[in-house]
Order: sequence, then structure tokens, then C-alpha cells
Amino acid sequence: MLGHKTIWIFLLLLTGCGTVTSAIKQDWILQNNIGAQYIKSNLMNDAKLHLLKALELAPQKASIYNNLGIVYEYFNKKEEATQSYQKAVELDSQTPVYQKNLNSFESEYSGTITTFKQNPQKTSSKLQTSSKLQTSSKLQTSSKISTSKITISRKLEPKIKIDKINRVAAFAFPENRQDKNTLEISKMMLKLFKFNISEESPFYILEDYEIKELFGDESITFEELNKSSKIVTLNKILSTDGLFIIKIDKFNDNRHKDFELKNYYSTEKKEFVYYQQPYIKRDVRIGVSISFFEGVTGNILWDKKYEDTLSATYLGDDEKDIPLFDKQLFKDFMNKPVEDFTTETSPQKKLYERMVVIEK
Repeated sequence: MLGHKTIWIFLLLLTGCGTVTSAIKQDWILQNNIGAQYIKSNLMNDAKLHLLKALELAPQKASIYNNLGIVYEYFNKKEEATQSYQKAVELDSQTPVYQKNLNSFESEYSGTITTFKQNPQKTSSKLQTSSKLQTSSKLQTSSKISTSKITISRKLEPKIKIDKINRVAAFAFPENRQDKNTLEISKMMLKLFKFNISEESPFYILEDYEIKELFGDESITFEELNKSSKIVTLNKILSTDGLFIIKIDKFNDNRHKDFELKNYYSTEKKEFVYYQQPYIKRDVRIGVSISFFEGVTGNILWDKKYEDTLSATYLGDDEKDIPLFDKQLFKDFMNKPVEDFTTETSPQKKLYERMVVIEK
């Protein structure tokens, strides 16, 4: 990344020393070019400062508006970016770079492209193929420009804002409360989810013992939490800002025994010995619904359904050796909702290419 001192030296060489009078006349060029170099160094606050100074000195220069459009776009100021890109094209419709930036910007945001009519004064074929583009009649104070393609990372707002959520609770509900296996799986899936989400999210999740101290032996049913008013009440009782609800919609655990014919070479018998290796093939069909509610309003912020068949093979023929909750088997399945939630609640970045313009 270029430092402030490096940028100033570069720009003095670029604009030339000249006389004091010419320096004053071209002060807007210097300010624009400083801003352009700061854009290339991804120092957008500094770039904006110098480009606005350039705009005060020369309010009719397309290159300044073009570069300001890049800065405004970086800060997610869509309206200001649109106006800047459009103004650049209005001031100089002969220079393709301005229309190109406007087209790229508008197509990424809305899929529509604004096309401005070309100035009656035609550019020569030499100017159309040269990388250093001659400016239009409106920009005759600056004879040439150079362009540079840059890649900028634009920050995007997260789909779900959780910046005000510091403390949450999580409950799990099995579809079939009478089935002991489903009930046990429900509890273990909740623990796995809480552990994984705690690693990725900024808030604190209440532990089981804290919830038991508040509610005692009373259990909470899924039906009781089916209304936003109940969610709000529960969050008030728990002093939480949000609530996860994990519902096990489906859990089918199918197992069958089989064997595989294997062999080994016996040095004693000097021959291959064949034997049957028993194993148990396990297929678990599981469906889970996970929802996240905002505590104050009870509104649902995030809601996803996940369903998959999980398979594993265990050596031996004794089913007692197979744990009901095989953490390795369920780990990847529960990683997906954690990944989805983290992605949708984290600030996103988008890479985009634009052309920055330096005056000669």
C-alpha cells in the first residue's frame, strides 16, 4: 500500500514542477490525482477529501465525478454514486471509461443501463484505440488522461443484523416426544449446535442449568412458543435478546447387519486365509427446523429446514457398541446451519472492478 509521502512524490513527478502560475491553474488536477492514488491504495476517506477539494476548484470535470463515484460506491452510498457516474458521462460522453463505469455500476445494482447520447464532436480512431484517451471539448484544460483498472472490496450490510443481541437462549423440541431415541437425539443436537454457534457468533448462549433454575421442573412445549407474544414473554423471563428453536421433524434410524469377505496371508500356513468380517450399516434419515427469534418483538429473523440421510459403517455385529448419538456422524450435518447463520449475520464483502482516471 502506498504511503502518504510516496503518493505526494509520485504526483509531483506526474504533474511536473512547472511555474507557480501553472501549478495554481492545475491545482484541481493535483487534487484529483492525489484522490485517484488514494483510491488505488484503498484509502477511501483520504480519497474523498481530495476529490471534493478538486470538485470545488473545477466543478465541471468528468474525471473528478468518475473517481468520486468509485468512492461513494465503496461506502454504499448508491444515490451519490449514481449521480457522480451519470454526471461524468454527461460532461464527457466521448471518453468510453465513464460510460463503462456507469454501465458496470448500474448493471450490478439493478440490471439496467443508462446510455447517454454521444457528443456531436466525433473522436478520432486513434483516440479510440489509445490507452491514453483525449478528453472532450469540455475538458480541454487537461489534454490527456490515463486510466487504471482497480479491484475494490465493497462492504455490504449483513442480511440479518444481530449487533444489538448479546444474550440468547436455545431450546430443542422433538417431533415425537414419546420416542426416547428422538428425545435423546434432540438434546444432543441442541448441545452440538450451541457449541458450534458459540464459536462463531458474538453473543452468549444460556447453559441448560441456567434455564432449569428459572423454570424448575416445568417444561416448555413447542406449541407455547408458536406465537410471537410467547417469545417476547419468554425472553423477558430469561433476560435474553434472542431465542433459537431447534425442532427435530424427522428421525429414522435404520440398521442392518452384513459381512465382508476378507483375507490375510498366513506365514504359518503359507497361504491366504479367508474370513468373514461382520459390520453394521447405519442410515439415519434426519430432518431439522431451526429458527431464530428477536427477543423484543418476537419476530422471526432466520428460519431454515435441513434434511439429509447420514450413513456410517461400524465393525462388529453388536449394536450395543454403536452410540445413539455418534458425534462424528452428526457433526457435518449441524455444521451447515451454523455456517448459514454465520454467513447471513456477518458483514459481507463484494469485489468489483472500476476504472480510476488520472489527469495528465
